[in-house]
Amino acid sequence: MTRLATRTDVDGLRVGAWGRSFGAYWTAKLAHVEPVRLKAAVFHGGNVHYGFQEEWLRPALTRNAANYVLGPASLFDSRSFVLGVKTLEDVFRVAPQLSLKDSGLLDTPSAPILIVNGKLDDQAPIADSYLLMEHGAPKEVRIVPDGGHMGVKAGVNPDALATVIVEWLKRRLSP
Repeated sequence: MTRLATRTDVDGLRVGAWGRSFGAYWTAKLAHVEPVRLKAAVFHGGNVHYGFQEEWLRPALTRNAANYVLGPASLFDSRSFVLGVKTLEDVFRVAPQLSLKDSGLLDTPSAPILIVNGKLDDQAPIADSYLLMEHGAPKEVRIVPDGGHMGVKAGVNPDALATVIVEWLKRRLSP
């Protein structure tokens, strides 16, 4: 973020981040680590705590993630790859270390955060969106009651949610 402030082609006083899926985790973390320099953060369908726990991971990675590209097995492949592990047991051992709750970050100051997700998400539990809402600075939220991962619903153009997010970012980042 320091480099952005020194660039002539970027307004370093108006920096925002939009993270989707696993990127949402990193955006939430960034919002808490850089609450002054980051002016807006969008947490779009990610995990902050529960989605890193075995109680949620075991069914998600073995049977529930029906909407993932090739089902639960490909979700496991993706998660194990980003965690740098090979087995399901290794995922259960390593993933909890990512918890923003357990690290204490959730109750620290944060940049303004917009939380967007579907209540029926089978890749990132809605409980993580609620947990993020319940801690730290007030957040703004858009939960899609019958939406899946990142609020997406079959037969509904996902650009509608993107428009909501872009408009929120414009308001937060305008001079």
